[in-house]
Amino acid sequence: MREHEGWMKIGEVARRAGLSVDALRFYEERGVLPPAGRTASGYRMFPPDTPERLDFVARAKSLGFSLDEAVEFLSLRSSGASDSRQVLEKVRVRIEDLDRRMAELSLLRDALSALAATCDGNHPTAECPILETFSGKSAEPCHGTR
Repeated sequence: MREHEGWMKIGEVARRAGLSVDALRFYEERGVLPPAGRTASGYRMFPPDTPERLDFVARAKSLGFSLDEAVEFLSLRSSGASDSRQVLEKVRVRIEDLDRRMAELSLLRDALSALAATCDGNHPTAECPILETFSGKSAEPCHGTR
């Protein structure tokens, strides 16, 4: 059996993962992928589990984790630690962050709704209460002053 049975060139990995070759090089530089082996002619060769590893990272990122966090999760998974407390804590921190961001977005939406209520859109932009607010002037409701 060959030493690198099932290993793939960078182009094949990129095709299977739906990523560019440049993205794979970036992931290799950032430690998402271990350093690629090289053929005698200098081609990068990646182990058979590389597409699975990239899928793992993509799923972690789709849930809002950073690339560095995804790499940390990969490390935790392969470490064989006796429990998953670290992973659970990271997920709980992410949930708290989302709750905070959702509250901020709700306040922002309320502020924008209040701002939108000051204008009915039936006047020149020079008299727009929304734009006046952006200028630091107080917005008074307008109801078509034309």
